[in-house]
Amino acid sequence: LVSVRIEKAMEMLRKGHSVTESCLGVGFISLGSFSGRFKQLTGTTPSDYAREQQKRNNGLTHSPLKFIPGCYADRRTNV
Repeated sequence: LVSVRIEKAMEMLRKGHSVTESCLGVGFISLGSFSGRFKQLTGTTPSDYAREQQKRNNGLTHSPLKFIPGCYADRRTNV
């Protein structure tokens, strides 16, 4: 059950919700216990995860072709 809640929190963080909104949104009452369980299950803190997702989203906006897998890009240029 906790892993499902953390996955939902990850989804919320990817969509730009704050750590506190994500914590409360998935049913945790304590930010400390949420952060601890999040790190235990994902290997990173919710704040670091949110920051990385924000960077990724900004990268997709500014240079979307950078996120196309190389094998697909190579196949498309050899047509």
